[in-house]
Amino acid sequence: MKKITISNFKGIKTLPDLSLTRSQDGCEKEVNLLLYAENGGGKTSISEAIRLFHFASNIENEMINPYIVGEEREAAKQDWLNSYLHNKSINLFEIGIDDAKFSSINTSVSPSTYIFVLDRSLLIPTSKIDIEKIISKTHFGGPTPREVLLSPIAIELVLDEVNRMLEYDFKESIRIDRVETTEYIVGIKGIQDEFITENIDKKVNEANQNLIKILIFINYLKLLPQLQDNAKYFIVLDDVMSSLDLANRIILARIIISLGKEHQLLVMTHNVGFYNLIKHLSASNNSSYDWNLTSLYMHDGTHMPYSKNNDDSVDSLLAKYDGVILPSNGDAVNAMRKKFENLLHEFAKILVTGVQEETSNLIEQIIKVGNGLYCYTDGGNIYTHFDLIKKISTLAHSCPQHLLQSKIINLFQKYDCNNQIPWISETIKNLKTYQKVILHQGSHDQIGSLPVISSKEIAITLDLMRKLEEIAKRNSSSFPYFI
Repeated sequence: MKKITISNFKGIKTLPDLSLTRSQDGCEKEVNLLLYAENGGGKTSISEAIRLFHFASNIENEMINPYIVGEEREAAKQDWLNSYLHNKSINLFEIGIDDAKFSSINTSVSPSTYIFVLDRSLLIPTSKIDIEKIISKTHFGGPTPREVLLSPIAIELVLDEVNRMLEYDFKESIRIDRVETTEYIVGIKGIQDEFITENIDKKVNEANQNLIKILIFINYLKLLPQLQDNAKYFIVLDDVMSSLDLANRIILARIIISLGKEHQLLVMTHNVGFYNLIKHLSASNNSSYDWNLTSLYMHDGTHMPYSKNNDDSVDSLLAKYDGVILPSNGDAVNAMRKKFENLLHEFAKILVTGVQEETSNLIEQIIKVGNGLYCYTDGGNIYTHFDLIKKISTLAHSCPQHLLQSKIINLFQKYDCNNQIPWISETIKNLKTYQKVILHQGSHDQIGSLPVISSKEIAITLDLMRKLEEIAKRNSSSFPYFI
């Protein structure tokens, strides 16, 4: 999959172009996409759009009684499709995947069968864990017939591997097994010395339920046959980690990075820590070029993606304009502003200050809390206030009492001397005073809508962008970023 466009669909008025490619050696390469958006930011609408595009007939058969036929069925089908319209609109919705278009009046597309979606609808707490629902025909594609996927031997293979992962990877005491009286229901062992098969939502915490369902889904992917000619299956994981604790999120993130080497993934999250974790692990596993890192913000109902792309450096931006950005070149100035916004948002993710919908709010936040934050680089690592807290905690538990005060003072001196935050905060404050970085996302293509910028102010902005880029491109140094 190369790109997704959505208009007038559920929570999205317009999503102009969500890219799943990046340039490499002069070619466009399909890559995994890590997408950050806050709750209500459009993630579920994106996964629903992909599902509808590829599983429309199966969803229709689930939503409309098969005994409804003829004109009555056509009317029921149109009512069902209209239920996807954005904000009860009377216009059409349209979903574009690559070059194909699916809409409320044109459902005759040729969908890929190699699509798999794990979303929150499959992770709602349930009284029973039903394998057939986890790999339902409205979520789980692939070339393998369902009777094979649901055969006793396939189920046994999947459950054995889930139990192995629970024990050795996740260090969990729970295990799962089939319920003998029901073909596709699995029960949970290891809680209160009983085999729990019903009322699981009341007896087992949500995190354990979800972990089991996630692992069943992932291990069914392992049963899929290899595709020819470097083709890949496309897998959507929509906010699947929400209920998991930190330790299990880390393990799940490692599994996701491994999956991303074999398949093409769209991983969506509202958790900035999980975003940072995937970013960190992809870099640690030398697979950062296999991932696009993108966030969604919304302006006037339009969901705008912005991506952190290692190829799109400050220097490469300058190179497009012969090494200099002139105040008179409106296109270059706006391109610089866009890049500056992206770097600000990536910087905010590193600090775990959150991602604001409007960049002006983010600027205010960095200026406001600047004196209370730390961020400095050393070699290939970033150190922030989270590392400082961790080091103080280590000293408190290990350092002799008579040395503790001097050790902590020395530690603060080291962080104070190397801290980049005051300079970054002060520079942003000055640019804000000039009214050069009160950036409004919709303004970038409207030449002249922002105050005129001088050559000196361009130079200051580029200096700050290089500093932010230096920080944003480095690996985080430790897991406190991910809490």
